[in-house]
Amino acid sequence: MRLLGRYRGRNGAIEIVECSADGTRIYFEEGVRQSQATPDGESVFSYVKLMDELLHRAMNVLVLGCGGGNLATRLARLGKELTIVDNNPISFMIAQRYFGLPDGLPLIVSDFRKFILDDDLLYDGIAIDVGGPDFCFDDEFDVETCDAIRARLTPGGRIVMNVLVANDIDPVPDRIAARLPATGWQRGLSTSRASRIEMQSLHACRRSS
Repeated sequence: MRLLGRYRGRNGAIEIVECSADGTRIYFEEGVRQSQATPDGESVFSYVKLMDELLHRAMNVLVLGCGGGNLATRLARLGKELTIVDNNPISFMIAQRYFGLPDGLPLIVSDFRKFILDDDLLYDGIAIDVGGPDFCFDDEFDVETCDAIRARLTPGGRIVMNVLVANDIDPVPDRIAARLPATGWQRGLSTSRASRIEMQSLHACRRSS
């Protein structure tokens, strides 16, 4: 691996490295792999592509969490109108410099909970891909936060959320999914993906018209 950059972000030390075998770049934060993609932003993670597919009908998408910006880059290239929120301003610079995030996108530096509680706009798609060292999904996505997220979605819109889990029977994703739907909501998808170092659960729910 070749070190491309070393930075200090709000959540700790960040390193960007390039793999000699395939040329992909990895965004490490405190030793945790946050993103891995080609230099033009094509993610190696299947969940990013699946999130994109689940949001294919959405044209005005709120993206909570940037990291390497792989999902945002993919959605922007499809012509979608984006609002991208991350509490770590250096992530936006890294996403643009190393992972091909296009210039000119609305980039908002804010804690996602504060943003969603203060925001009054509506979106037909909300992509949630937040996390980092010591991030607790169960605490961060409490009832108040989930209510606020739901309130920002248009009828017929869809929320897609990536959750890091301890194992394939971790109850946290189901608890969060139960806080998001209300009357008229449909649970869309629950999948998990395991690798040597991580396991994830992807959930989608849609607000009926």
